[in-house]
Amino acid sequence: MFSKKISLMLLALGMNVIGQEIKQPDTDSIPIVYLQPVTIVAVKPMANQQFRTINSEQRLSHDAGSLLNQLPFFSSIRKSGTYGFDPVFRGFKFDQINIVIDGTLSATAACPNRMDPPISQVAPNMSSMIEIFKGPYALRYGTGFGATLNVVTVSPKRSESLDLSGRLSSGYQTNGELLQTEGNLTVTTNKSSLSTFLSIAEGNDYLSGNKTTIGADFSRKSLGFDYSFDLSTHQKLDAEITYNRARNVDFPAQAMDLITDDTYLFNVKHALSFDSNQALSKIQNAIFGSFVDHTMSNQLREGPKMADAVTHANTENYGFRSEFTFNYANTTKWYLGLDHRHEQSEGTRYRTLLKGPMQGKTLEDNVWQDGEINKSSIFSELKVNYNDLDIVMATRLEYNQSNANKPTEFFSNNYDIAQNQLNSNFSLGVKNKFEEGSIALWLGKAQRSGSLTERFINSLPVGVDPYELIGNPELKSEVNNQIDLVLDLINEKRKFQVDIFGSRLDNYITSNIDESIAPKMASAPGVRKFINLDKAMKFGFEVDYSEVLSQSFNHQLSIAYTRAKDLTTHEPLPEIAPLDIRYRLNGNLLNGKVIPSLLFRKVGDQNRVSSEFGETITPGFKTVDLSTALHLSDQFEIQFELSNVFNENYYEHLSRSVSAIDSPLLSIGRNFITRAVYQF
Repeated sequence: MFSKKISLMLLALGMNVIGQEIKQPDTDSIPIVYLQPVTIVAVKPMANQQFRTINSEQRLSHDAGSLLNQLPFFSSIRKSGTYGFDPVFRGFKFDQINIVIDGTLSATAACPNRMDPPISQVAPNMSSMIEIFKGPYALRYGTGFGATLNVVTVSPKRSESLDLSGRLSSGYQTNGELLQTEGNLTVTTNKSSLSTFLSIAEGNDYLSGNKTTIGADFSRKSLGFDYSFDLSTHQKLDAEITYNRARNVDFPAQAMDLITDDTYLFNVKHALSFDSNQALSKIQNAIFGSFVDHTMSNQLREGPKMADAVTHANTENYGFRSEFTFNYANTTKWYLGLDHRHEQSEGTRYRTLLKGPMQGKTLEDNVWQDGEINKSSIFSELKVNYNDLDIVMATRLEYNQSNANKPTEFFSNNYDIAQNQLNSNFSLGVKNKFEEGSIALWLGKAQRSGSLTERFINSLPVGVDPYELIGNPELKSEVNNQIDLVLDLINEKRKFQVDIFGSRLDNYITSNIDESIAPKMASAPGVRKFINLDKAMKFGFEVDYSEVLSQSFNHQLSIAYTRAKDLTTHEPLPEIAPLDIRYRLNGNLLNGKVIPSLLFRKVGDQNRVSSEFGETITPGFKTVDLSTALHLSDQFEIQFELSNVFNENYYEHLSRSVSAIDSPLLSIGRNFITRAVYQF
């Protein structure tokens, strides 16, 4: 059995946790037992953490997508140097990854080019952890087609008498002049708590390793409130409200920049618990919603332009969720529930022509067609422990309805726009525990209908290449048939885990060039239409090894690799991240007062590229980061970091090219960072 000290250390390092008992920060004393293949990213410091880490980096982040990039099996589609990181996991992306907050709340990107991906609306300083459920096996929170990311917010506290506590953090990066500040103030009593969270971040252009200036201006603010009240001994009501505000964000890999983005999110939860001797142990209900108002334009761009362009768009994403939890003889837990989610997008692009025979004329494009999707589902998850065996079975049945309220003439003439689909999802996992670890086999089938973009986008270049994309309301549901084999070996000093996966995809949603449709913009080489690909496959592995070297040092090695191809043409699928290797050496000196760290990252060449989508080979790179955290007192901590020590000039394979000059979106060069945290 792995000691408590080592398990807490691994949690702090973001290691995979399979079937271990991990206590959430600031929650009830009952531990959560994870059985699915899951990784925990701790955002808030863990109680009694032996290898203490300064989490100001995570809390200060203005984009939760950057937290996922700390893991080798996550990459991001980047169209800006410092904003809007859109996560990719094992080649799954966009709506193939289910992103929720507290199992319910999510947001729908209003920008057709996803300048505002759902993960960017997460406020890290209001979160305690991100649960990353690999594969299509966790179905309680939605259709986790390729993965489910559940952001767990900070649990409300209680105190015997009126109590006031808070935190203030600040950080500065020299390369890009990025200034970040965040804080919270919490008032608690024996029956209630009220917390206020605020974060502010502003940055400028940065320099790459070869001194190229990369447009990275942005301004971001978040404000949130969380009120919790005990209605009785067994009942609790919790309400959360968050407002996110972004202004003048550079997106050099796009034809336009983000001008304004205002997002409102709310989540109201009610929990009713019962005595331990009853089979029904808890009933949880929630209503949730998010509303995004987004504007992008080319008004910040210098130089000659063919047109002044601006797009106004907004989205709604709201619904409810009810879940019943049953416990039987301390060996069986059963979740049974239902949920409903409504998504809707509308927007218009205005193009005022500056040259040619139509100079001065303004054209209007209906980019979203007021498309909407309604998802109504019932779900179940059964967990059984029998001696050394853990068994998990999960199901979800979804009725998916879609329609466009303002379709264009092209869509009305060519498609049956209103569609109804029934999607069935199932997973089974069996884990056998033995003295030095465990071995687990997971089988899953997930079925996903097309997203708002895939069904209703109207002639916008939102893909890998500059082709305009046309939606297809008649898309079939794509299916992921996946298997994961997970081996875990653990003792008091070492942990080794390997996860080997394989995925066969049916009716895979992609796009192909349709020469019968003319593009609306002269800059587009043509038009792509979303289609279903007959069959595709993905396979790969993730390896984690960690070891306690001494009382003062530990180290960790992580490796991730994914390979994917179209089984009909045998062409590689686009946007697949290359081999990623990371080695971390951590120290714990002077009884935890000094925490040095070294991170070495090596990324291989990506030679398997999709010529159909115009991908080019991406060279590999190596980077080194150094940091030291000083725990000066129980209240005050400070951190110094030097990232990209050797000023490597590189770019990530999934970064889009700078549109104006068709060159790579280079990553940030050498950067000195300071952070400080004060808690009271």
